[in-house]
Amino acid sequence: YELSQSDEQELLSGSKDIEIRPAVPYSLPRGANDADRLAEATGAVSASLDLDVALEKVAEQTAHLLQLESAAVFLFNEDADNLIFRYWSKDDQAWAKNFYKLGDFLDQAKAISLVRERGEPVFIDNVHESDLLPAELVSQLKVQAIALLPLVTARGVIGFISAPRRHPYRWELSDVRLALALVTPSATAIEYARLFNILQQHNSRTEVLNTMSQLFNTLPDPNQRLELILNRIMEIMGLDAGLILLIDQDTGGLKVVAHSGLSTNATLDLTEPPLQQFHKLACMVTALGEPLRLDGKNPTIQDLYAPLCAAGFCDMMAVPLMVSNTIFGVWLVGSRTMRTEEDLTLFSTIGQQLGLTLKNAYLLRSTSEMEALREADRLKSGFIATVSHDLRSPLTAIRASVESLLDRKVIQSTNEQEHLLHNIADQAGRLGRLVDQLLDLSRIEAGALPLDRDWTELPVLIADTVTKFEALNNGFKVECDLSARLPLHYVDPDRLVQVMWNLLENASKYASPSDPIRLDTFWTGAEVLIRIADRGPGIPTGEREKVFQHFYRLDRDRRSHTQGSGLGLAICRGIVQAHGGRIWVEDRPGGGSVFCIALPLPPPDPIVLEGLEENDLYPLSVKEK
Repeated sequence: YELSQSDEQELLSGSKDIEIRPAVPYSLPRGANDADRLAEATGAVSASLDLDVALEKVAEQTAHLLQLESAAVFLFNEDADNLIFRYWSKDDQAWAKNFYKLGDFLDQAKAISLVRERGEPVFIDNVHESDLLPAELVSQLKVQAIALLPLVTARGVIGFISAPRRHPYRWELSDVRLALALVTPSATAIEYARLFNILQQHNSRTEVLNTMSQLFNTLPDPNQRLELILNRIMEIMGLDAGLILLIDQDTGGLKVVAHSGLSTNATLDLTEPPLQQFHKLACMVTALGEPLRLDGKNPTIQDLYAPLCAAGFCDMMAVPLMVSNTIFGVWLVGSRTMRTEEDLTLFSTIGQQLGLTLKNAYLLRSTSEMEALREADRLKSGFIATVSHDLRSPLTAIRASVESLLDRKVIQSTNEQEHLLHNIADQAGRLGRLVDQLLDLSRIEAGALPLDRDWTELPVLIADTVTKFEALNNGFKVECDLSARLPLHYVDPDRLVQVMWNLLENASKYASPSDPIRLDTFWTGAEVLIRIADRGPGIPTGEREKVFQHFYRLDRDRRSHTQGSGLGLAICRGIVQAHGGRIWVEDRPGGGSVFCIALPLPPPDPIVLEGLEENDLYPLSVKEK
């Protein structure tokens, strides 16, 4: 506290009392040293994978560690120059909010440029004596000293921590050391939370796509159930309003065929706001053939935004229902909360899927049933291939980020952090397997599944597969009875391993570890039989054929939230049929299921048999028989 001359005289004369209080609202326990304080702060910032919580904890622990009244965290937005802002304040919330004004001076502040472009920390003892912050900003911040600490990860500088003081302050060497020691675990914790947030978003989007695929596949004529489709989409995606308009084949104009959340009337008057703005937006999408998002940031369509805001909507998205450059209509959704560009991508994907479904229905009505089904399968396969491509790009980024973080030896992580990080990697791998399944399914349905055949010793191949499966699934035992009389078989070994691995995983998923899985092989003289049996709950008779359909799952699995995409058995059937074989499921005596694979022996081909002895192809006892 700096005393004026008059204050000093009054104090000395005893006519004035002065209350002496600590300069910061946070007091450390006695005996706490810098190492203890830093360890406590590091543990606190790493305790949550929720991004908002992690940002708030970083700001809070920075204030505690440096004995500040407030602190703030800024993250650079990857899509624009604006900042994502979180702050923590002990007392004066209004004063702490002044830090948000830093974002308005992003291009003018030299200090922020040093942090963002060079990754250098900035410590200013007196902001009035420094040219690193614009004079206008200094007058608004109401701080006298400030430190800007860069948050650096493998991706570069992702943001910075703002550590302000209300009075001029000379930053000591101990302050600098503590601050720089905290930013590394803080950046790591924020990056972990960001990756976990991305993973949750992709899991949610995958679930939405699977749900939509199942819904569309169960509707023979979606034109008659568009109201149901729209309500279901709004329910699972948390939307407030929706509208589907299809192009009238006679007039060429847009006609409302389904709506929700806009009016209680069966018919809508498109000349009244906000429906008039909805209709204008739909016409623009039809003309451009591209998705549009109305959130108030696009000046070219600003006149449409105000009436929507007046109606309570702050975000509006419209996507064309288009297949092969042919537009069937427009799907519009409105939300009373802000959405993101990633939401627009997801809406566009569902719009493509809905467009494909409408195209399929059109084909069913306009041509013979067989030709329409062929075209529907082709379009559906194209959709699956497109979705697979869209999912693979973010998955590659997730894997690269996780692997980069795992390889950084300088990061000090607790066992719990390591466990969570490996969990992120495992889930990313799970999504990757889903993408591979979608790609395999599209190739199977297109009749273009590649097979790299070779003469293979099936007992050796099966034994190796079982050994690897048991090693990766501790607690599960596979009892094998492999016939030594099996002939060499001309198959794709990798694809056959894929089939067996999927069936073994299914068996382990539904059976307890105390009941071993049984794998048997036989040779009938014309076919090789492979049987995988478990002691699970079994499959009802009426659903034994349906389980081999793509995206089909048993009701009990959906109710119990058992993991699975409904693609594994469909892919197994496709691979087996590509080899000319059969696959089916039976009841196992005593309870459980038996999955059977029958692979016929190919006719001898002089080219592929060249160089092989007869004894190599058929066992002696079979030749004699």
